[in-house]
Amino acid sequence: MTDRKTTELNIVPELDGVRGIAILAVLAFHFGHVLPEPAEAPLSLGWAGVDLFFVLSGFLITRILWTTRDAQNYFLNFYGRRILRIFPLAFAFLATYFWITLPLAHHFGYDLDRNGSDQLWYWTYLANWHDGNHGSLTHLWSLSIEEQFYLIWPAVVFATASQNLKRLCVLLAVLPLGLRFLLIGVLHHSVLRTLGMTFCRTDSLALGASIALCKEIRILRRLAIPSAVGVLIIAVVRGTQSGIMGVYGLTLIALSCAGFVQEALRAAGNRSLLSRMLRSQWLRRFGKYSYAIYILHVPIAAVAFHLYSRAPSRLRGCALFLSGIGVSYLAGWMSWNLFEKRILSLKRHLAYEQVGAEKQGIVSVG
Repeated sequence: MTDRKTTELNIVPELDGVRGIAILAVLAFHFGHVLPEPAEAPLSLGWAGVDLFFVLSGFLITRILWTTRDAQNYFLNFYGRRILRIFPLAFAFLATYFWITLPLAHHFGYDLDRNGSDQLWYWTYLANWHDGNHGSLTHLWSLSIEEQFYLIWPAVVFATASQNLKRLCVLLAVLPLGLRFLLIGVLHHSVLRTLGMTFCRTDSLALGASIALCKEIRILRRLAIPSAVGVLIIAVVRGTQSGIMGVYGLTLIALSCAGFVQEALRAAGNRSLLSRMLRSQWLRRFGKYSYAIYILHVPIAAVAFHLYSRAPSRLRGCALFLSGIGVSYLAGWMSWNLFEKRILSLKRHLAYEQVGAEKQGIVSVG
């Protein structure tokens, strides 16, 4: 296994490839709606790419926080760098949507099912708790969950001893299963509403955090493939939007995604097939621009579906599917090169301090 005694400054190229897979899965799910039903069905699990993003966030953020916990400007550097990475593009998107696109749409007679009165939910990253979260902003629920995690987790890591932090990760990985069973299985709460609740989605984040704290979680290696098989069986028998998928399927998806991330880390730097695949330039480029692609792709998908609905056909659907993914990538590339990287250059003023290797006291969990 490769040496894991690193700080945030050490980049694992394979993780860009994992990001690329995650964003391609999400794109396939949203743009798959323009494909004929037989072709759309295999892509209907693409929404699980969000859980892969959650595992990555849990891993990367926890690794950064744990390895810089003794740094002098621990909180300032972390929050400053997160603000530079996340807020500018997200707020530019929201401003464009609420202050330009929405008024223009209403002026020309297009009904976008909202009047802007609910925009505070989005500016404050509480969209996952908003009943009216839909349309071109529906995907922002996942960013809200991540931001809520970023807000609280630094203090938790700072104040919690290593073993207690690992126990807390186990609790946060198990707790959502019980909550989802109670809300969906017993109280018959709306599946979609439940799945947007933060405490019903901490399993993927917590498993990612556990990987950051442990050299290797052997049980993930044993459970990852059976979990993935279980997800496929549920999807075929009960469908990807069923209650059982929401209750048990998400736990299996979290285990599958966490196992995949752990295997990607194990393969980092070697010449295995997995490492070569994840290091491929085209996949890493999708990963590099994945944040902007994720934010910008839903309005593009809405346009693609509108064009398809006017004259549906197999050829038109396939063309819109491929072109929609291509336009989303182009939007992400432009966002990065014309906007994001200029702001991210300010991170040099908030550089993480190196910490001693003793902070990396990482043990194996069976």
